Amino acid sequence: MQTQTSPIRSIAYQAFILTVLICSLILDSQTVFAESIAIAATTDITSNTKSTGGMVDRSHDIKEKQKKDESNNNRAARSASRHTTSNSWVHNVDFEYLLDNDGDGFFHRFRVTFDADTLLVSDRIYAKLYLDNQDEERLYYVTENFTIIGEALSDSYEVTTSLTEGYDSDIYNLRVAIYDAYTHELLDSVNAYDDDDLYGRYLEQVDLDSFQSTIFTIQELTIALSSDTDNDGFFPELDITIDADMSFGTEWVALNVYIVDPSGIETLLYQNNDWFISGYQSSDKDITNVLLESGYRSDYYHIRAKLYDADNGLLLATADTTRSSGLAIESEDYDDSFDSSNSHIDDNHYGAESDGHGGALSWFGLLAVAGLMGLRKAYR
Repeated sequence: MQTQTSPIRSIAYQAFILTVLICSLILDSQTVFAESIAIAATTDITSNTKSTGGMVDRSHDIKEKQKKDESNNNRAARSASRHTTSNSWVHNVDFEYLLDNDGDGFFHRFRVTFDADTLLVSDRIYAKLYLDNQDEERLYYVTENFTIIGEALSDSYEVTTSLTEGYDSDIYNLRVAIYDAYTHELLDSVNAYDDDDLYGRYLEQVDLDSFQSTIFTIQELTIALSSDTDNDGFFPELDITIDADMSFGTEWVALNVYIVDPSGIETLLYQNNDWFISGYQSSDKDITNVLLESGYRSDYYHIRAKLYDADNGLLLATADTTRSSGLAIESEDYDDSFDSSNSHIDDNHYGAESDGHGGALSWFGLLAVAGLMGLRKAYR
């Protein structure tokens, strides 16, 4: 005999499910807000620089691996000196000068690469980078939220910056601070007293470094990989984003984009012979989708961009992805079926993954509903 559920119990049960779903929606909304607030709040503060940041895999760099091993042996002392008791910390910071156009020893373009580690399996963080000329400390870049994994070198983060205005020729110290992506709690902060690479850097804004001539740079070269039909971790489709800048004025330029195979041979992917760029604007990016139809075996390739004067063909600037360990690429004819004799396993799809939030019903909500359905059966 089947027992009938009373109307009151049924109404209470439905109300309980509705409450769980609403709570799940609120939790998801709070998570989205927590992950976006850090970047949105710093748009105006960082307007006097043009920076591009992203993760870079340095696990194949022998020198970096040796430095990592040596530093790990003394991690307790390093953590104590930085007064951090959190589970995540800044392990190492490297600074690299990039452009000094007038040769006076002051650079307008530089790169900071840092490696954050965690005692957890993984941690979700973001970072803020500062410049200090002893008179004031200025925030110049905030990263997006990103994930660090244990003590891996494959999750390093690099920021390439051009100082566009407001930075006199001076000696600057730098600071890198990391924060919890959800609570915004300060996890660790490293300054010039902690790391020599952050001390005494000779910098100036671009118009003080130009001899009154125009400086061209490729600020951003971003590759997103997609369409892995056979799920072997190698991709035939590329979305390529390039942001070229000039120190002042506007100019028609030409762009050539190449794919570089493991032996270093360049093959032209596409051209843009009529590209109009303006100063340090980001609205003039070249965004192109490329589908490799045939001829590219499953391997690790690089992308190289070359910027030319549209009138005389003079090379103005270059950029490539060689600081990474390579892009997992194959053409469509190698992506149709999986060849076990030439298989590849790669857990780091450089530039292929993106973070996002789905619909209002999170995994928490789905599990809760599944549990409630089980309870409902028990009532019957």
